[in-house]
Amino acid sequence: MNLTFFLSVYSVILVISYRTSSVMLPNAISLPSLASVNSLGSLASLSSLGCIGMGLACVATTVSGSVIPNAEARVPENIAVGMAGAGNELNYEVAMGFESIRDGSAIKLFRPRAPQEGEGDGSSPVSAAPGGGGGGGKAQVITTCSVPGTAALTFDDGPYQYTEEVSKILKDNNAKGTFFFNGQNFGCITSPADAARVKAVYDAGHQVASHSWNHKDLATLSKDEILSEMSSVSQAIQQITGVRPAQMRPPFGSYNDAVLEAAGQIGEDVVIWNLDSGDSVGAAPDESKARYNQAAQGNSPILALNHETHESTVKDVLPAAIQILQNSGYRLVTVAECTGREPYLKSDAPPLTPSNLSCG
Repeated sequence: MNLTFFLSVYSVILVISYRTSSVMLPNAISLPSLASVNSLGSLASLSSLGCIGMGLACVATTVSGSVIPNAEARVPENIAVGMAGAGNELNYEVAMGFESIRDGSAIKLFRPRAPQEGEGDGSSPVSAAPGGGGGGGKAQVITTCSVPGTAALTFDDGPYQYTEEVSKILKDNNAKGTFFFNGQNFGCITSPADAARVKAVYDAGHQVASHSWNHKDLATLSKDEILSEMSSVSQAIQQITGVRPAQMRPPFGSYNDAVLEAAGQIGEDVVIWNLDSGDSVGAAPDESKARYNQAAQGNSPILALNHETHESTVKDVLPAAIQILQNSGYRLVTVAECTGREPYLKSDAPPLTPSNLSCG
């Protein structure tokens, strides 16, 4: 099956950009491995397009360069599409995970589905017991802040070398942030250096939350594997700070019923976002700032996705975003405060799955 036919079957032609794209996608697409498309040679100057199929509209930008399937290549491994926008506007922004790939590895596309009835949509105060999913049943899904006049700046993929710098910038500007930490991603949360970073963030009054142990797409795992991913990082955070997170963000914003059930079982909310800075897809700082400017004009609560692992986000975008939001009248608070939820679980919280917290 050639690549053109494959794409036509799905009534979509995808053009991947190292800058940014706005894409409306079906729930899942698995593209052929890079090894299988290498015969196409250089994928240079693929053009933008619109596609029509089952009422699906696609908008994409362009990519230039060659696809070389080897261990040295730096290409998108996963493309996760998360919700951005407010009210009834559902704009989907591409968020990519970049990793070195091996021969034959595939590029996968997926989109977090919209919250279903009973899961909550983040647009109004939630009805579940404060402090997470409460144990049992599906977790509450939060996609935006519900307290008027608030904005929550969130930071994924740490702890990292810039963690404490982000914390200081926030504190110096009378702002609070929420940090969704991994157990083992760019480092190891139980190492002395990373544990100190997590503790410093907590001691500074910011919210610490879960982002899974290994930053895997949880929607592709079994429920037991999901519970292990969630329990491990929550247990590590509790050992470091003395508190257990009541909120988590699935990597790539990807979740399904099993993810919601697992999070509900251990009492954690599932937090997505309604503003993506675009840093994970290579958006230039000026573009990220423009996104904040546009969002601030709506005067609606904002739950913003950023990544503390990008130097330009920390040193350029973050200070500007704080100024933009505060000048627009927003209070910069934690996700827990902007949603009227508790940031940490009580001592009678549902038990975690016993976990091995070693990194290897």
